[in-house]
Formats: sequence, C-alpha cells, structure tokens
Amino acid sequence: MYPQLTRKQIVILIVASLLTIALLVVAIVASTKKDTPTSIVTSTVQIDAGLATLLDRGMTSDQLSDTKYAFTLFAKQNNKPVKSLLVNTDSIRHNFDSNNDTNNFQFTVTGWSGNIINAQVDVTGLSAAKLTLTDKNNKSLFTSEVINLRASGIE
Repeated sequence: MYPQLTRKQIVILIVASLLTIALLVVAIVASTKKDTPTSIVTSTVQIDAGLATLLDRGMTSDQLSDTKYAFTLFAKQNNKPVKSLLVNTDSIRHNFDSNNDTNNFQFTVTGWSGNIINAQVDVTGLSAAKLTLTDKNNKSLFTSEVINLRASGIE
C-alpha cells in the first residue's frame, strides 16, 4: 500500500511541481530569445511567450487569458495570425496607483508589417482586462470591451 501523505506534504509537492513548471517556462522563453533573428530586438518574443512575462510583473492568470483573447480579437479584425505579433518584453511597465484605483500594463508589440503598436491593458479586480492598442502617433487601432472569460464561462 502507498503511505498516506499529510496535508503539508501535499502542499510541498504541489509547490515544487509549480516551481518546476515555472522553471521550464523560463527555459523555453530563454531559448526562444536566443533563436530570435538579429534583425529583431532580442527582447522581442512571440505573442504567447511575451504576454506570459506579464505574470512576472503582477498580472493574474485570468487577466492574462483575457489579454490573449483580446489580441486574438484584434488579429481577427485584421485577418492576420495572432502568432505573428511580437511582444517587446523590455518595454513592459506595470502602473499601479492605489490612490486613483488604476492598475494597468503598458508595452509595445511589433505588428505584421514591422510597425510598433503601443498596448495598454487596464485590469479590474483579479479576473478582467481591457486592451487598448494605438500606433506610434497615438491613433487608436483597437479597443476591446472589458473581458472576463471566467465570469462569462468561456474559460
């Protein structure tokens, strides 16, 4: 028979498993950066890996799912593949102001024709996000509604 694990041992196993997964993700992102063509800034990575960096900057996994979904809507609107978008991870900034109750993430994305797109993700609570994209002249390219996949049951 298998020995019974205590609750503490189970928690330790879960935490160790999550840390292992996190290390694997970091290794994959690091290897992606090394394989990036020299014509692209080395901190620019494919959309999924780039957006995953937001988790390290304070975004929740639900907000990240909402943000990815918003980028998918933007790509569909332009009839382009979302995977072709590149995130400049060095440009990611997390702005939190408890006095004004604002919480957002700003970064740049390289678009399909090599143009730079400014992205701002306004987050609400722990599970909702709204994506706003503008060009270099601050002209609006896309604004999503507030997306909350968990509340809508899509996730």
